[in-house]
Amino acid sequence: MRVLFVSALNPYPPVSGGQRFAYDQLRAYASFAEVDLIAYYDETEPEVPRLLREGLGDVCRSIISVPMRLKFGKHRKSQMLTMLRSQLSAKPFLYHKFRQPTMVERLRSLEPYDLAHFDHLSTMGLFDCVKAKVKIGSDFDVEWEIFEKYAENATNPLAKLLFKREAAKVKRYEIERLNLMNGAIAISPRDASILASNGVRPPMMVFKKPTPVPEQPLVSFGTAEPRVVTLGMLTWMPNLSATLWFAENVWPLLKSTHPEVRWHIAGADPPEEVQRLHDGERCFVEGFVDDLDSFLAKCRVCAVPLTIGGGIRIKLLDMMSIGLPCVSTTLGATGLENDAIAIVDDPKAFAEEIVLLMTDERHWREKSEAGREFVRANFSPESAQAEFRSFIQERMA
Repeated sequence: MRVLFVSALNPYPPVSGGQRFAYDQLRAYASFAEVDLIAYYDETEPEVPRLLREGLGDVCRSIISVPMRLKFGKHRKSQMLTMLRSQLSAKPFLYHKFRQPTMVERLRSLEPYDLAHFDHLSTMGLFDCVKAKVKIGSDFDVEWEIFEKYAENATNPLAKLLFKREAAKVKRYEIERLNLMNGAIAISPRDASILASNGVRPPMMVFKKPTPVPEQPLVSFGTAEPRVVTLGMLTWMPNLSATLWFAENVWPLLKSTHPEVRWHIAGADPPEEVQRLHDGERCFVEGFVDDLDSFLAKCRVCAVPLTIGGGIRIKLLDMMSIGLPCVSTTLGATGLENDAIAIVDDPKAFAEEIVLLMTDERHWREKSEAGREFVRANFSPESAQAEFRSFIQERMA
């Protein structure tokens, strides 16, 4: 079987949650099919095509990289112009952003495939450009919920109005695009239920990220330092919003009562408002971390303070698998609720949970092992890949 995988963002290096989602699906396809990848990358990062070939050469038969002005933080002026133009259209901003003439031309020039996979709603606007017997769409979030949350949180009346309008456009578009597919893939049971209840009709599966659990935990209480870490690509608005919420509501409580605690912010492309948090003594803005394992081995707690977003937090799975206890908001832990994660929404309680894990070794060990057991039981690579293969083969039948 020959598969074309269309990605909105280069899936390697798999830095963000969306990239990890795409990377894991690519590897799942490669276990039973020949895969060609075509993916956007940001035009300011000319090394990406080489990295893709090096990182996915064993997975993909061919790789086509298409440059564009992709990242909002690097192309604010052009992105804002596209956003303004999209206000005159019934289609949402992401349709106009990702339907680039260069990509349209490349896709239309390709030979027919047995299956085409559109990764994320951003690529589903290219549906008509690909020739394939079967088409699958995967949704990393219920996208319209993100804009609804932006509208809810906006204090400027005009911004609130624009976000509400965009949420309505995205919702119509998301349902319409998924209904063009022969099958749909969600990232959590909650997302699948919301999509189905809003009229998404194709057969749907929940993709479980294949997550190996190392024989020994990467992190130990005794060798870790009193560090709390937040992780995530900071050009993605939900991650940025989470970081600023933590800085405003939780960090002052930790900083004033526990002088030994350090906050490390790890994530590519930190914008100015995050960079300003760095003081070199208590708070450290790390940017992209090359050797993440060594970095995490020194951390005692991972915080996931999300207030906007959906899906599941892939970083939570990764942290649990290596034995790093997590404190999360309810939204951040959606789809992964279990005894290993301390789930709190009140800032004071959030800070208290972090302190408890920082200081109580027995409690820390219980959470650490509970997380590893949860991942072993629910996200083993063998069962996750078998479920995925079965779903795809049923769509091809």
